[in-house]
Amino acid sequence: MPEYLEWQTLEGKALAERNWQSQPQTPAAQQAESTADPLLQPIDVRTSGFPNSLLTDPVFTVERAGGVMGGSTLPQVLHGLCRDEIVSFPRLRPHQAPAWHAFLVQLAAIAADADTQNTQKKNTQKKNTQTKNTQTKNTKTKNTRRPAALQWTAAQWLACLRNLTAAAGGDDAWKLLAAADRPAFLQPPAADGLHDYRSPAHTPDVLDILVVAKNHDVKHMRRDSVTAEDWAFALISLQTQEGVMGAGKYGVARMNGGYGNRTYVNWVRQRGGPGAAFRRDLSLLLNTVNNAAAASRAQRPGLLWLQPWAFAEQQFQLDELHPLFIEVCRRVRLVRMGGDNTPAAAVGTSVKLAEIMALQACSAGTRVHAAHHRGVVGDPWMPVQRPGAGAADHARALSITAEGFSFRRVVELLFGSERRSYELPLLARPAAAEAAQTMQVTFTGLCRGQGKTHGFHQRSMAVPAAVVRVLCDPASESFACLAQMARNRVELVSQVQGKCLRPALISLFQKGPKEPDWNKPCSDQLVSSWLAHMDHLLEADFFDNLWAEFLSRPLSRPAFQQERGEADPEHLWLLSVQGLACRMLTLAAEAAPACHERLLLADACAWNILEGAFFKNFAQLPSVQTPAA
Repeated sequence: MPEYLEWQTLEGKALAERNWQSQPQTPAAQQAESTADPLLQPIDVRTSGFPNSLLTDPVFTVERAGGVMGGSTLPQVLHGLCRDEIVSFPRLRPHQAPAWHAFLVQLAAIAADADTQNTQKKNTQKKNTQTKNTQTKNTKTKNTRRPAALQWTAAQWLACLRNLTAAAGGDDAWKLLAAADRPAFLQPPAADGLHDYRSPAHTPDVLDILVVAKNHDVKHMRRDSVTAEDWAFALISLQTQEGVMGAGKYGVARMNGGYGNRTYVNWVRQRGGPGAAFRRDLSLLLNTVNNAAAASRAQRPGLLWLQPWAFAEQQFQLDELHPLFIEVCRRVRLVRMGGDNTPAAAVGTSVKLAEIMALQACSAGTRVHAAHHRGVVGDPWMPVQRPGAGAADHARALSITAEGFSFRRVVELLFGSERRSYELPLLARPAAAEAAQTMQVTFTGLCRGQGKTHGFHQRSMAVPAAVVRVLCDPASESFACLAQMARNRVELVSQVQGKCLRPALISLFQKGPKEPDWNKPCSDQLVSSWLAHMDHLLEADFFDNLWAEFLSRPLSRPAFQQERGEADPEHLWLLSVQGLACRMLTLAAEAAPACHERLLLADACAWNILEGAFFKNFAQLPSVQTPAA
């Protein structure tokens, strides 16, 4: 499979995950002697052996250049990404990776805005005591961004993160375990205690968003021993990309409906790692606003887990929040369990109790009042379907289906179609400064259903610099030419499948009748699997050939205006599609269940239909070569 194309499924990626072995744990501290509710007692991490604080404890395992492995705090992770020193996060599960990246970029941007606000306050106070000449100098530099956050040290990141939570929660807001009436990491305070918290999750994968109750692909509770890092990743995945899971369990605002999904489109330089992606996205976000705008939006809440959340707590209004707010969609608390401290909700379960477990509670509604926005809340990675396109009466966020990111869907996202057109936000399209380099675009999404998961879909492909330059200017003639070429290819594939291959397969599976039943349901089910197989084979070189054809044509003769000849790249590609259709019919005939005599008749009828359909609809193509009996 070419380097530019990478399909990742839950099963395939589950086999590729590394370093899932249990890590040795230090003995837990003896339980504090207290008659008070143990769930409301602070945790002494100095004796518990559980790395609790993301700010000061090396919670996250990172791999650096040369295969060097080590633990890092959250500020050290941000510093390492800024310096592009981190190669990977070995314990990060595939479906958690986009949520983890988005969380880090949003957090860094919110911290930079808050730091800008503090800097402006200091400058204002200093300006009142300075001379007129100094005031003029400060005015000239007011709207320039202060030294980029990408150059901060780990100590500066630590100070900025502490500043974000100084007024509400302090360092407790960055701890996995804290008193119930205090905020913990992505866990809103439970001011009334944990009496209504139920549904214990003994391992992070139970808390996570994957629906794995049937144990078909990713197994249930597959980790017997977990680390603080696993709980942190599970909390990020749950709180920032989960949907509806029954009454009282609502989803995030950044998706279209409770059964939608949060889709990510990322651009990064080719072969760039997590550090390059982080630097690119953060710099674009910071450069879109000046100091005044950054200071203004920094006054609005950005970390939604700092505020208490009771069952019927008032919702946040979207216009009251920071544009890059990090939301929490569930009332969750991590607690330390063991011995007689087991809550009533966990009594009677057959699952072995862990030292750390998660408890969940229901809510009366979503945390952010944004359902009427249909997911269009300013997510910088989420494509938005424009109103009036297809059946959409209003703009709505993209929700992928079990089809994933096929070449049809990617063409729609990049160039639009007659049925749908999309608006790509800031980070989901190449920037003007990137027009001179080869880029890699990645489409990622976890397809959700009602009580099920339809797969984790990810597609990455390289885009040559010349094509990136065209994509940066959607109003240009070159972009129109490329878009038309892409749509033409999709339309040609649909015509070959619908007018040629599908009738031939239906005749084959119905054993060659004189008058096939074109609408027979069972035939449609058999045919659809072979059409999907053909699509899968086309994926490998669809965009590779598209880029090559576009770059080989002079702009004075657009591809959709040229006469097709045997030397025409599009004609050569159409020949390959014809050959692939013939291959599908050959394979289907070999797999078709029928007696030998009947199969010969069905096979002959199917080939006759295929040959006639190509002659009728694609006269420029040579005749189909029927295989010898």
